[in-house]
Amino acid sequence: MSRPTIVAKQKVKVKVFIFIVRSVFVTFFPSRKRIALDNLARSSLAAGFDSDSKESLIKESLNHLALTLYHSLARVFGAESRIFKKCGQINDLVQYLNDSGVMIDCETTIEQLVNEDRPLIFMSAHIGAWEELIHLGTLLKRKTFVLSKRMKLKTVQWLWDKSRRTFLPRIDQGQRARLIMNLLKEGGAIADVLDQHSPSKKAIPCKFLGRLAATSCDLSRYALASDALIVPIFLLRESEQAHHYRLKVLEIIDPRNYLAQGYSREKSITKLTQASCDRISEIVSLYPEQWLWIHRRWKLD
Repeated sequence: MSRPTIVAKQKVKVKVFIFIVRSVFVTFFPSRKRIALDNLARSSLAAGFDSDSKESLIKESLNHLALTLYHSLARVFGAESRIFKKCGQINDLVQYLNDSGVMIDCETTIEQLVNEDRPLIFMSAHIGAWEELIHLGTLLKRKTFVLSKRMKLKTVQWLWDKSRRTFLPRIDQGQRARLIMNLLKEGGAIADVLDQHSPSKKAIPCKFLGRLAATSCDLSRYALASDALIVPIFLLRESEQAHHYRLKVLEIIDPRNYLAQGYSREKSITKLTQASCDRISEIVSLYPEQWLWIHRRWKLD
C-alpha cells in the first residue's frame, strides 16, 4: 500500500506550504490527528498498518489536504485550475485530459459519460484532488451544478466561493430539492461528496470500511425520482507516473437494476446508498493515504 510521498513531486514553495500547514494542524489541532488515527484504527484497513505506518499514512493524508488548500488559495488570488480550464469546443475530451496530465482509468469510458442521454449524478469523496475534480463538469455537454453546504463562518464561505468562482455553480441546501429535480429531468447533472457523517433523520446506516456510518440518502432519492445514473468518480494524485493525476470512474450505479429486482422504493434507496458507500470504500482502500481521515465519519457507535 505504501507509495512515495506526494510532496516529492512538488516545487519548493509548495513543499514549504505543505510543511507549514501540516505543522499547524499537528500543533494547534491535535484532536484532529487523534480522530484520524482513531478512524484508521476502527476501519477495516487497520490490520494492514503497524503504529509507524499509521502515523505515516495520516501524515501523508495531511499533505494531500495541504495541497488541496494550496491550490484553492491560489485560485482565490487569480490562478486557474491546474487541470480543467474553461475553453471552447473540445473535440476529443480524452486527448484533452491526457494533454492536461490526467491518466484515465475508468470502468466506463469518458465517451459513454459524455454521450449518455440519461441524467447523471456524480458521486465523489474527500480524497485526492477533489476540489480540482469539481471543474470537470464544466467540460461536459450538459448543465451541471455542485451541491454544497453553507459553512458556519462567513469568511471561510467567501474564500471557498471565490476559489470556486470558475467552477460549477453551487446549489445550496434548503431550496435545492425542486431545483435539482428540474435540472435532472431536463437531462442535467449534479455533483456531490458522500463520505461525511449525515446528521439527518433520513440518514441510512451503511457499511463503510467495515463499520456502520450514517449516510445521506439524498443522491439515491434523486436518482430514483429522475432515472439518473450515479457515477462514482475520483481524481487521485500521482507521485510516480509521468501524469500528475489519475481519473477513476468506478462501476456506475443504475437505479433501474434495483427496481427490476422487485425492491420497493425505500429498499431501493437503501441499496443505492449502500452501493455508493461500497464504491467509496473501494477507492479509499486503494488510496488510503489520499483520503481525509480527520472527519468524524463513524458516530453511530
